[in-house]
This record gives sequence, structure tokens and C-alpha cells, in this order.
Amino acid sequence: MKRLILSLMLSVIFAMSAMASAGTTLVWDKGSGIINGYLVKMGTSPDAITKEVIRTAPDVRQAKLAEMPMEPGVQYFFTVQAYNDFGIGPPSTYISYQADPPPEVKGVRLQIIVNVPAVTAD
Repeated sequence: MKRLILSLMLSVIFAMSAMASAGTTLVWDKGSGIINGYLVKMGTSPDAITKEVIRTAPDVRQAKLAEMPMEPGVQYFFTVQAYNDFGIGPPSTYISYQADPPPEVKGVRLQIIVNVPAVTAD
């Protein structure tokens, strides 16, 4: 039986929206060959992209960053790999993304109102 080797040319791009990481989507091109699905992996350095965060069907070629476990202010690196019954193809070129820091809270005013019942003398 002949073994099928995946030949992939994946490019990873970000489709940015105005809502920062909540609307940021990781998008990739279709690979060539027989594909059962795609693996999205992430890490905090280009040499350590090992955490599998999403496994998609072959017709799904995007993933929302809001669904991935990221800490605010940390730089992350992502790759995509196609897989089939014979194994996992080579990773795409990595792309980096820095998760948005939490919004700064300004101008909060605290007001405490205490209702004290009136005391009368008999």
C-alpha cells in the first residue's frame, strides 16, 4: 500500500476587526492532498509552538482567537497543520499575535449614601 504524504502550502493571516481579539480570526488556505482536518497550535515563542488548541474539520479553515487560552499582554505564536489517516503534515509558517491587555478603568467615582432614621425625643 502506498503511503500518502501531505503536501501543504498553508498561509496564516489575521482578519482584524474593530473589536480586538474578540473579533480576530486566524484564517488559512486549503492544503493539497487528502485532508481529514487541521490542527491549530500555539506557543509563547517560535521554537515552542506545541500546544494544540483547536482541531477542525477539513472544510473549516478559520478559528476565532477569543476561543483560545490566552493571557492579556502576552505574545503568542500560531501554526496550522493538516492531517489525514497517514499522519500530520508540516506546520505552516508561524504568525504572532499579542493578546490585548485588559482595559484600564478610569474615572470611577464611589459615592456612599447612608440613610439614618430620624430619632425623636418623647
